Amino acid sequence: MLFSPSQQLSCTSARSVLIRTPRRKERAVGSLRAVQRRRRRFCSLCGVDLERLVAALTTRTVTTRFETIVKLLRTPDGLDARDALAKALYANMFDWLVARINENLICDPKLVEACINVLDIFGFECFQENSLEQLCIN
Repeated sequence: MLFSPSQQLSCTSARSVLIRTPRRKERAVGSLRAVQRRRRRFCSLCGVDLERLVAALTTRTVTTRFETIVKLLRTPDGLDARDALAKALYANMFDWLVARINENLICDPKLVEACINVLDIFGFECFQENSLEQLCIN
């Protein structure tokens, strides 16, 4: 399976972002400079602006007919937003990798001598489309 250098870099960056995403119960540890340095590195890997990411994870914007209201999120809601971002990134990378692998496995059905199935507690399953959740369950 061939991945272009830019695809390899994208996968490596995405993995690095996921590895650097704090776990639910972790707190920012270290000096303010160290925390800011980690945040800047995280944003660099994501290719996003730090202020825009912080705003996206800590505020909610409601636009009405006449005005736009920006509301600061409570800490648990901000953590949920961070976790949702990490899950979406992981799921998108997983879906892309599965699609890429499937592209490379396409061949004449008459030539297929083997297949890959996942064994779980209910037996063998063969899905038309695999999902991240299904992989994690198995």
